[in-house]
Amino acid sequence: MVRTQLRTATCEIRFFLSDTEDINVDERKYKAGELGIAEMCNLYCSKMGREHVHYLNCDNGNRDNRVYTGSTSDQRRHCTRRLEPKLEKEMDEILHQQFWKTLGWEDPCTSKVELELFNKCGYKCDAPDHDDKPSYCVLPAWHKSNPNSGFDKFTYVKGHKFDCSHVSKGGKMHHVFVLDCSGSMNGQP
Repeated sequence: MVRTQLRTATCEIRFFLSDTEDINVDERKYKAGELGIAEMCNLYCSKMGREHVHYLNCDNGNRDNRVYTGSTSDQRRHCTRRLEPKLEKEMDEILHQQFWKTLGWEDPCTSKVELELFNKCGYKCDAPDHDDKPSYCVLPAWHKSNPNSGFDKFTYVKGHKFDCSHVSKGGKMHHVFVLDCSGSMNGQP
């Protein structure tokens, strides 16, 4: 595939797809189906950040014939959300880096830091400690659930891995050990 340099604002011929009618991107508000004329691709992607997706027509017409797994390697999966505006064709969701590779165009985003973030999971730790500076999952976008127990200085929440830890108010942790002597745990079903 030949990669060509992006010379025009490709967003001018693009329109917004969403699973909601109203789309809020930082201080800007859009409607599903609205043309992306007011946004330059690189600035829009920067605002969307981690794990943002682009949409392409589904290669195989429907999800029953899908060839993409949504893994961290193919970075493409069949879209199961109901998008607005309603389209005649089914769509695939594709992560940022793979989108530009698939089109054969040069990625308009040039910041290496941003490009790395686009491929990271967007799940955010909701601990109040992070109100000023969010803590995100350190795993790749669309990763499989990570079942680790957390004995490696990371915090695990719903299969996501965070480089943060939280202690109760006052800096104290309470460990509770419970022995069940009631007989209900005697090994009988």
